[in-house]
Amino acid sequence: MNLRVRVQPRATRNALKPWQPDEWKLFLTAPPVDGKANEACIEFFARGLGIARSRVRIVSGHTARQKVIALESISEADVRTLAGISETTANVQPTQRAAAESNRGNRQR
Repeated sequence: MNLRVRVQPRATRNALKPWQPDEWKLFLTAPPVDGKANEACIEFFARGLGIARSRVRIVSGHTARQKVIALESISEADVRTLAGISETTANVQPTQRAAAESNRGNRQR
């Protein structure tokens, strides 16, 4: 499966979130220098999905924030699980989900 991601380097934590209907946002703590963010990207998917690093590769966007990641033998459901998205929220648009999560966080304070 090919996955379109927009990378946000120097984030406070590593995480994967829905961004656009066919794109994800990948937050990485690594800086975007000397290929460290690319290595962190590969490591994030390999560890998170429990697959070998050789089954994860950057197809395009080596020096850009927009990347296409090839994940061998992985389904979209596996990616949604990695991002912490349940089947009940899978059909909700990313912007609606972000607003709901933001509201939920405000009510808990």
